[in-house]
Amino acid sequence: MLNKMRYKLLIFFLMSFHFLNAQNGYVITKDDSVFTGFLHYQLVFGTTNEFEIELQKFKKDKKPRRFHLESLKEFAYKKDTFAVLTNFYPFLDRNLFIELIKIKLVERGHITLYWSNEIEESTYSYNMSSQGFLMPTSSSSMTYLIGDNKGYIVAIDPLNFDQEIRQYLDLVEGIKQLGIRKVKYDHIPELIKYHNRTY
Repeated sequence: MLNKMRYKLLIFFLMSFHFLNAQNGYVITKDDSVFTGFLHYQLVFGTTNEFEIELQKFKKDKKPRRFHLESLKEFAYKKDTFAVLTNFYPFLDRNLFIELIKIKLVERGHITLYWSNEIEESTYSYNMSSQGFLMPTSSSSMTYLIGDNKGYIVAIDPLNFDQEIRQYLDLVEGIKQLGIRKVKYDHIPELIKYHNRTY
């Protein structure tokens, strides 16, 4: 009897914790349907161990909707908004393929800016060691991505960003107005925001 009571209390505690962690948000599906409510972003253990969004119309909703990430175009959870990309080639000049990735929205405008720490191949430069091995010389894991108003998204390579970013905006005026002496990868958000304000 005591064990049964403990079990019920445990279930109650877990369900209460689950509901308390629900956050206001929305999802936009691939067919542009929009659903709002209380969201959980959770890992579903199984053969694929994939993430899904559980959406409740109201707290303690006993029949929540569930969305696999690959069925979504965008979702907002807590204070963050994410785009979901499938079958994605982030770089134009290399054959890196990502089946499924979520990228975090930084700035929305004429040029939309995202970032991700899930694009790993782009984060290393390589030098030949004395033993003849290629060794990584940089380990920054953050990659910025930019999108246009048609939804086309491309990653900006941290190792070649200066040339790539010039294809999308005029750096000269932004650098001058922002007082930047030497452009670094971390300056990209400032430059994009300045561009969107003055476009």
